[in-house]
Formats: sequence, structure tokens, C-alpha cells
Amino acid sequence: MQTTKLSIAFPEVGVIRKGAEKADNGVVGKDLNDRFRVVFYPGASEIAAAFFAAYDTYQPHTIRAMAPFRSVWDAWSNYNEAYNAGRMIAQADDEHYIVLRDPLTGEYQVRNGEPHRPYTPGEGIAYERNGKRIVLKLKPTGRLRLFLPELGRMVTLTLKTTSYYDRLNVQGHLGAIQAIAEALNGGNAAGIPLVIYRAEREVTWNKPDGGALRVKKWLVNIEADAEWVKAATQRLSRFALTGEMPVGLLQPVTEPVVGAVDPAADDEDEVEDAPDELIVEAQAKAGNPDSAPVMTGNAQLPTDAAQPRPDVPLRPLPAEKVREFIHLRAEKKYANATASPEQRGLLRHALELCFAGDPDVEHKRHTVTFYLAGRESTANIPASYVQAMLAWLDPQKSTDGSGEYAISPDAAREAHACYTAALIAEGQMSLPATSGEVPDVVTFFERR
Repeated sequence: MQTTKLSIAFPEVGVIRKGAEKADNGVVGKDLNDRFRVVFYPGASEIAAAFFAAYDTYQPHTIRAMAPFRSVWDAWSNYNEAYNAGRMIAQADDEHYIVLRDPLTGEYQVRNGEPHRPYTPGEGIAYERNGKRIVLKLKPTGRLRLFLPELGRMVTLTLKTTSYYDRLNVQGHLGAIQAIAEALNGGNAAGIPLVIYRAEREVTWNKPDGGALRVKKWLVNIEADAEWVKAATQRLSRFALTGEMPVGLLQPVTEPVVGAVDPAADDEDEVEDAPDELIVEAQAKAGNPDSAPVMTGNAQLPTDAAQPRPDVPLRPLPAEKVREFIHLRAEKKYANATASPEQRGLLRHALELCFAGDPDVEHKRHTVTFYLAGRESTANIPASYVQAMLAWLDPQKSTDGSGEYAISPDAAREAHACYTAALIAEGQMSLPATSGEVPDVVTFFERR
């Protein structure tokens, strides 16, 4: 009887990078140092909007997450990998090859670790093509699958690094978190709130000639959330028999990271992925590289060109997404905000900008305000919604001293969509004619 091996895999909706997007000529972008770059896959616009509402950017300094599995090691994968023409040629741990194929024919030489072939970190796959000798280097590639509670969806993003020193750092931090899970929860690390950030650390390269070189690099760091650490420390205190408490396990180590790779040759961000990279990895781990794909579909992984600019959400958004965006920001980012009379007045004027020249502008403003915030008057809506709606409209004052303001055409189009959606919700299937096209730039004189 045949059986099917089951695997646990939440839908993956994006990838977390460390470098800027690629240039037009294909050159990998510069390292972002203390920030990440979050790239969402096509079809994940709703989740991308939720992320922007929570973080106000696609290039955050920190990411709040959880490991979605009982053991942190189920969320972390780490291999040395090489690709050629969109196909995985080699995959190895630090001791032996798991997969090895002929770069020219694709014929397997090692499959699922058999026959055993040793691997030495740093070695490459050499072959000749058209009289030219080519060496494919195996690059350390780490992937950490993360669940972000603020997205409100059971999906994951994958933090990817091709840095050898990141790998050492991440594995050390994950080991510490798993050790605490062993002490507190019988090994269950699922649900431990994590803070992911980058910090400049000193790394030491033990050179082949016996010398040593120390340089600073921006490495990925993983800590348990401070409030959780406080509660965990109290529990550890109660469990301790000697009065001692392994608090050191709760914080990342600060001593230099020591490794055998030249930091100058250590990649800061991605190499070009094969289209089926994650599928091949999942198949290899399942022990059957030729089986049907574990993940649904075999489409190309998205390029950075499909990603919106990091300082704005995906726009223009449909009406229901604008309302969701406003709600998420009001509830998460501006929950404790206040709003001055001047800010409420600015919001009123910015909404009027969206319908500039329309004789029914006041009615439309009230309709949109009710649709987004549940009340018609900007004087009565909660302060959190005032700030969220100002962030959405983003009225900008002119620098020429005229006192004029402007909003983006996208915001105006979204406001028109919200007005239409409100009419449909009220049962008005026949919509009134508008006064014309939404202007590319709409301004108004500041009322004092």
C-alpha cells in the first residue's frame, strides 16, 4: 500500500531581504545595514496592506514575529546551495552533499545524500562549457519562516540570508530560545513572541595562514520580546533549585562571531533564486526529489519590480481595502493617539480636496467619513481614526509660501471609490454622475 508523507506548510506570502532592490542591470542592491526589505508575492496585496498599516513602511528596522512550529528548528533551514540556469545543481550541509547534479546534463550524481560524498565548506562545482572553465560556488543559504501575528492571517514570510556569519548568529539565538522553551514549556517554542532586528557585530575570520581578521558586519539578531522575558524570568526563578537563573539564555550573545569564511566574500543579501528553489528543497527534505511538488504551482518567484515603493501602500486600493487599512492603523498604530482641532480641520479640508469642484462636496465628504469611521462629522470621529485618515490622505503643504495643500491622485481616486461603495451599501444601485475626472493634482487654500 502506498502512503503519502504529509508536511506542515502555511502559505508563504513574501520574503524578507537584507539588501535594496536590484538595479536595472541586475546588480544586487546595497546592504540596508540596520533595516530589512519586505517583498510580498503577487496576489498578496491585502496582506501587504495589513503589513504597511502595522509598520508604516516596507523597510522596517524591527519585525515582530513568532515561530509557527513547536520547535524553532522546524522553522529554520540552512544549506549550502548552487544553481545554474534556474536549476539547483548542488545542496549540501557542512559535511556531505544532499543533492548533486551534472551542471550540463542535469543527471543526478547524489540524490537524498546517496551515495555519500563529502563536502568541504567553500568548495565549488567545476565544469567546462564551450571551452571555458566555470566554477559554481555553493553559497550558505538560511531561511527562517516567521508568523507575524499583526497580519491577522495564518501565513508566513521567509527571512532569507546568504551570509555565513548570519547563519552562525541566527542558529545561536534560536538555540537559546529553544533552550528556554525546553525549560518552561516542555520544548514548545510556538507562540514565543520574537523581535527580529539587525545589529552591527564584530566577526572574526580565522585565516588559512593562521592569522585572524576582525571586521564589523550588520547581522540578523533574534530576541524574545521583553515582556515575555520578564514573565519567563519569574517562572525560571520559581523552578530554580539553587537560586541561580540562566538569564543569559534570554539575550543574544555579544562576543565576536568566529568563523572560517572571509567576511569580504560573505554575501550580504540574495543570490538569484531558481524558480523552483523552495520546491526542490522541500522535496529533498522529504527524501524524494522527483516527487510531485510539495508547494502548489511552479510559478516564478516574484521579482522586486512587482513590489511597491517602501514608503507607500499598494495603490490605488479598492474601497473595502481602504476601510480595512484605516481600521488597522487606527486600532494598531494610533490606538492611543490624540487629535487637535487643527488636525480635524485639516482632515475635513483634505477630504474636500478629493471632490474639488463638485457642488455636492459636503455630502460626499460626510458619506466617505461615515463609510470609513462610522460617523459623518470629522469633529466626532475618534482621534485614532483622525490620525489614520490623515496618514491615508497625506495632505502636503506647499513650500512656496502660498498656503496651499495637495493630496495624491491615488487618495482622491480611493475617496471616490469609497463614496461609490457607500452608495451601493445603502442600496443605491444607480449612481449619480460625477462632476468630471479626478484631477491629477488638487489643491486648496488653507482656511485659517
